[in-house]
Amino acid sequence: MIRSDAKANGLGLGGFLKSCLVPDSFNAVVWIRIYQAFERWGVPTFIPYRYLYHIHGLEYARNVRVGAGLRIPHPRGLLFTKNMRIGSRCSIYGNVRFTRSYDEVPVVGNDVLIGDSVIFTGKAKVGDNTIVGAGSVVTRAFHGNAIIAGNPARVIRKKDP
Repeated sequence: MIRSDAKANGLGLGGFLKSCLVPDSFNAVVWIRIYQAFERWGVPTFIPYRYLYHIHGLEYARNVRVGAGLRIPHPRGLLFTKNMRIGSRCSIYGNVRFTRSYDEVPVVGNDVLIGDSVIFTGKAKVGDNTIVGAGSVVTRAFHGNAIIAGNPARVIRKKDP
């Protein structure tokens, strides 16, 4: 999965090694993968949680599932809520909030680009191949192949699949 993440972020071996030492945007993705591995192995997750929170300003909750090819150009201010799902090959910009509503959590499909300062509420679901405009508030489900934006979010244009 890390290989897919490195490819999505345009990193070779040198960039990957640099990112392990310097807290850049790909370093946040590496620590998300470490957090997920700790969860799978039953190891307490306080070290990766604290690293993500204090170094990157990113809050990552338990049981979040993120597909391969994650890209987070600006990790500061991201909030992931417990039990949410994000598909493969997604780009998430800074200050994005995924919030829960009782037992409902946001779901993001594959090949989705999420602009800066977007808020997802619990019922928000975004289908595959979608672009979510900066500053949007997503409160309901949207099918794939669309560009959505606004407060509340609405379909601006359909995309060819």
